[in-house]
Amino acid sequence: MPMLEYTCKQCGKTFFKRRRGHQFKYCSSGCYNESRQNHKCLEAVKLCQSGLSQAEAALKAGTTKAAFHCWLHSQGDGYIAKIFEDRICQHCGTSLAGMPGISNRKYCSKYCCDKAQSAKKRKPSSVRPSRELTKITCMHCGKTVEKTNNGNAYKYCSCNCYNESKRQYHKYFEAVELCRSGLNKEEAAKKVGVKPHTFRSWLRKRGDEANSKIFEDRKCQHCGKSLAGMLYSSSRKYCSHDCFIKAQAAKLCYTCLHCGTDFSPKHRLSQYQRQHQEPKFCSRSCYYESRKNEKCLEAVKLYQSGMAQIEAAKQAGFKTHILYQWLSRNPENKITTVSQRLAVAKTPIEWTQVLRQNAPEGDASPVHLVCQPLNGRATGDYFGSFVLDALKQDPRNGETYAFCSLTHEVISTVLWHNGALCCFKLPKSRGEYIWPHPNFGLQVEIQRNEFEYLLTLPKEFCKK
Repeated sequence: MPMLEYTCKQCGKTFFKRRRGHQFKYCSSGCYNESRQNHKCLEAVKLCQSGLSQAEAALKAGTTKAAFHCWLHSQGDGYIAKIFEDRICQHCGTSLAGMPGISNRKYCSKYCCDKAQSAKKRKPSSVRPSRELTKITCMHCGKTVEKTNNGNAYKYCSCNCYNESKRQYHKYFEAVELCRSGLNKEEAAKKVGVKPHTFRSWLRKRGDEANSKIFEDRKCQHCGKSLAGMLYSSSRKYCSHDCFIKAQAAKLCYTCLHCGTDFSPKHRLSQYQRQHQEPKFCSRSCYYESRKNEKCLEAVKLYQSGMAQIEAAKQAGFKTHILYQWLSRNPENKITTVSQRLAVAKTPIEWTQVLRQNAPEGDASPVHLVCQPLNGRATGDYFGSFVLDALKQDPRNGETYAFCSLTHEVISTVLWHNGALCCFKLPKSRGEYIWPHPNFGLQVEIQRNEFEYLLTLPKEFCKK
């Protein structure tokens, strides 16, 4: 990169720098800082010429007092004299030229300084207007008093009369009547529109005898017994705790959702609980029993849909033995699964109806279930000849024919597909298949979705 020649604006020296996209003005950082300091000091000089001291001018220009003082002395005494040659005393107006400390001097002598400081502290005298006395009549006590006319329209003779007029005695007497009817102090004050603590303080000022006369006719709201002479008669509503519990029980009466008995809560309910959270059960045992019934009914529905008892109990959220105990206590809710209803069915129509009600929707192509059990090891030709000879149907019609073994452990299906008779074996890994009874006839026709659902059902033995 070529070296370029520059001239420093501060010291005037020539220097060489490589060109890097900008033009250099100073040869070093010292010259740059010196130029910035000179600019600030020149601003401070102008402020000093306007009448400020060195410290005030340096602070306002953005530099320190010491740096500005050193800069002035570096310029020489003649430069300082030229700067402050036009400065005059701020009190008497005499010139300060030639006086020592002229750069920080504001006054020519101590006498002028003291006079200026005292003039600043002294406040201008205010002339008060003459006030006349006017006669007014107090709106509370009716007295005629004299008040100074300062622009205010007086209505009361004193602060006591003003406060007494604002206390609204008629509302206090209304609250007293409500207290005699049976309300306590707080309820009566809120109903009238007065703060409870002001009503209590007003009653306290009237004395104990006045309070006893107010509440001497109060009676128990449950049994009607007089409350005169009892403690806290002004806030009391019942003569004893028993009357309070009986009154609350009469107000709050609920019916248990489990046992159906009428009950009242043992603890006091809040206003929110009375409106939104009314109790539903008389005890914890009834609550637990109702929750157990709900879970057991869920397990019954799952079990009836074909799920095992253990899995149904786990999905409902409780143990299996609790389901057995609940069934023994509630025989009316006896579980009848799809397998049990198929085993109890007496006619093929009833058997197919039970299967159709519980099977999910799907393929509706026909499937023929042969009721007579056959040898599960037989081939497809044997089953095809059975369809042709016993059922009097053509096995090549494209419909599915299903056969069950003698032990109900293997199901064989025959289907004509792509010009050949296809035979499939479906062995049961555990348990037995559910199959129509031989008394139903030669065959029972169902749909393919019902046949797939039948293969998933576990066989359960029950009495017919």
